Amino acid sequence: MDRCIYCGSILPLDAQFCGQCGSVISSASKVQGNTGGYPRANVLADDTPTPISKPSYPPMGYGDDWDAAQPAASPAVPHTPPPVTGPWSPAYPQTPAPAPQLPPPSSNTGPGSSGTGTRPSPGGPPCGVVVLILAVICLIIVGTIGGLFFGFSPAISISGSSAVAPGGVLHLHGNNFVPGSSIALMLDDTTPLFASSSFHQATPSMASSLPTTLTGQFTPANRTIIASGNSIFDVTIPVSTSWRLGAHTIRAKDNISSRSAVLHFTINAQTAKLVFRPSALDFGIVEQGSKPVMSVFISNSDGHLLTWQANNGGASWLMLQPASDKIQPGGSAQFIYATADTSQLKPGDYSATLHITSNGGNSLVGVKLEVVPASPQPVAKINVTPTSLDFGTLDTGQQLTKALAVSNSGTLALNWKADTGNANWIKLDTKAQTIQPDALPGTIKATVDSTNLSAGPQTAELNITSNGGNVQVSIKVVVNIPQTAELCALQSPSTSSLAFHANQGANPDPATQSFTIGVSGTCPGGVTITPTVKTASSSSWLVVSHSMTATANSSATFSVTIDSSALAHGTYSGSISLAALNGGTPITGSAQSVSVSLAVLTVP
Repeated sequence: MDRCIYCGSILPLDAQFCGQCGSVISSASKVQGNTGGYPRANVLADDTPTPISKPSYPPMGYGDDWDAAQPAASPAVPHTPPPVTGPWSPAYPQTPAPAPQLPPPSSNTGPGSSGTGTRPSPGGPPCGVVVLILAVICLIIVGTIGGLFFGFSPAISISGSSAVAPGGVLHLHGNNFVPGSSIALMLDDTTPLFASSSFHQATPSMASSLPTTLTGQFTPANRTIIASGNSIFDVTIPVSTSWRLGAHTIRAKDNISSRSAVLHFTINAQTAKLVFRPSALDFGIVEQGSKPVMSVFISNSDGHLLTWQANNGGASWLMLQPASDKIQPGGSAQFIYATADTSQLKPGDYSATLHITSNGGNSLVGVKLEVVPASPQPVAKINVTPTSLDFGTLDTGQQLTKALAVSNSGTLALNWKADTGNANWIKLDTKAQTIQPDALPGTIKATVDSTNLSAGPQTAELNITSNGGNVQVSIKVVVNIPQTAELCALQSPSTSSLAFHANQGANPDPATQSFTIGVSGTCPGGVTITPTVKTASSSSWLVVSHSMTATANSSATFSVTIDSSALAHGTYSGSISLAALNGGTPITGSAQSVSVSLAVLTVP
């Protein structure tokens, strides 16, 4: 028994190549069978298997071509069977077995080439490792998506109190929404709330205030919010003064999974709230004998009457005018004029505290000044209170007026003038004035008109120039375009009448006709449409399908069937009344009607 010296496979008699590994076998390199069943260490001179793609010897053929394939130095050696004991066995014929047809040689002659030319080159990662990595990635993706859809329900919450006053804001935070999904907000499931890019909006109040970050409801073109990659969103919604008092809901719904979350909040009636500016009065350097005046701005930012009082805390040189007053809800702001009378003061530093008490809160205003000897050269000095006006959020078409005070703390007459630049949506009642030394401050009333303003934040500068210095007053307003929800309404049916004809003793052909009726507008929970049949006769020859529920901007189809088999010759009439309810309340357009006529003919 011969074996291949390269792979140990059993070889047929007189085999010239190994069918297992493809190596060419010379007669000198055959290994006779051994008791161990393994090839002996008898190899070719180069000790290297020869691939079929580039054999060390010319390709083998069939028949006579075999002799040409042998090297001249290695003539074929006849096979001699090994000596055996026992009966004599004849030698096998010297004819070689036909060689199987070999595949064409591979063009790859480099290391690692195979007999078929398709053996992969070594060095790449095992296929099993690649498949395992891909499987793990898929499991992570599927697990994440599955967790978002089934593991965690979307939720929205309010940062801060869930009770808010008209004109306030709600800071919403949403989580567990599908990343990248568009999220629509609905107020009470009827009114869409709009979102736009982030900007600064001032907290609505009668006084100036610091801005807060807002992603608001201002552009009707952008009704949705996009959830971030970590499944959250943050948005601030202005509370319109047109929203009714009481409990409300906001629903957030994403457009991918159609899942939604609801939060509840309450709009409470406004109460009195004291707002004042500035928190300190600094008269600076004041000449002995002068009586400069500065102003404290007071307003009522809520919906009840504000009653306030002020005192100088025992500083006899500090005089207040007025010392008390009232501000109606939504009323104009007022000013406390604080006069520093230095006629009895010696040069030096002085300070005091102005106390303001009210039914809407209390406040303290620090006052300080430095008294110096009188100068022979008089000068004017301008003071403006406040230095910013924040009009909060106004619906388009609304107007609001705020005031500021201009005072002269110098010893020379102050001449000032004001200009709003290109902001033609701001109107001033006074654009120039002269204020004498020790006189009460003058006032400027600035009115903002949002009629022609686009939605979103608007800003402008009020420039006041004078012979005692220049002051810039910043003006801010956020314009909201309220979206009125379309009323839920029942439309007219597709036809106003149906006519049937039948022979006496039979039903019409066709015996059934249908019509549709639609619902439009915002109809949370759907609309139930109930048909009611009325006929002139007592017989029930007219039948209509049962009640149906239609969603907003959809329609319902009703079937009308006639049973005239028992009717006598003649003309019959009836009608179908269609009543529509949304949440138990009739909607606009309810009820509609369809008339039905039937003619029963005598068969000749």
